[in-house]
Amino acid sequence: MRISVVLPCYNAEATLPETLDSINSQSLRSFELIAVDDGSKDSTRCILENYRFREGISFRLVSRENRGFIRTLEEGIGLSSGDIIARIDADDLWMPGHLSLLDSLFRADKDVVLAGTNAIYVSADNNLLCVSSMPLSDRDIRKGLLRDNTFIHSSVAFRKSVYKTTAGYSCGSDMAANHIADYNLWIELASKGKVVNLKDATVKYRVLADSMSRNIDRLSNYRARRRMQVKAYRLFGCAPVYFCISLLKTSLRILQYRILT
Repeated sequence: MRISVVLPCYNAEATLPETLDSINSQSLRSFELIAVDDGSKDSTRCILENYRFREGISFRLVSRENRGFIRTLEEGIGLSSGDIIARIDADDLWMPGHLSLLDSLFRADKDVVLAGTNAIYVSADNNLLCVSSMPLSDRDIRKGLLRDNTFIHSSVAFRKSVYKTTAGYSCGSDMAANHIADYNLWIELASKGKVVNLKDATVKYRVLADSMSRNIDRLSNYRARRRMQVKAYRLFGCAPVYFCISLLKTSLRILQYRILT
């Protein structure tokens, strides 16, 4: 079993060196790293070309014109050769044992198709904001998906063979669709096998003012979330009362923002 790390990059010169250092410091001896530069206008490509990875990391760089985050993600996965896809964004950091923990989990439990960890949320200048507390068990994660996204994107890894049986990250072409693409994928993966989160906080997740999630308007965000809530319930059919309450809360938020705007 081999892990392939997929790293999409766009204008990431300010944070990319630290991200690469965290990848290079992984205790897992051998893995593949696919970096896709999505037409960056800054020195992102130069940083990637000149970085010296340690022995055991097989590095491949693709650099071309801008095509957007989702297409960049899918291209990186398509180029990978591993059985397990691990995700990290160019502004986040991994603790040294992150990949080793996930590798051990997938080797030990063949039923797991998607796994994540908790994260330490930090500001742009690395000040501690909070530590996540994600649902851990398959049962609690499925229930949580009826309300919202229950995985931190830069913490996850999933089986490529199962990913290929889904629609991937594609779920539309607008900004809202891009924002919920990972949420949609987790739901589809959860419908095909066991999903878990590890209690360990092995990721530093940077909260940035210009992130995709902060640039989408709230009305579009709540509408997209409602679509995912309904999809999750149709696939899982669990916790009907919890689902109805979650859907009602989201619908009320949509009504609120429609009135205000």
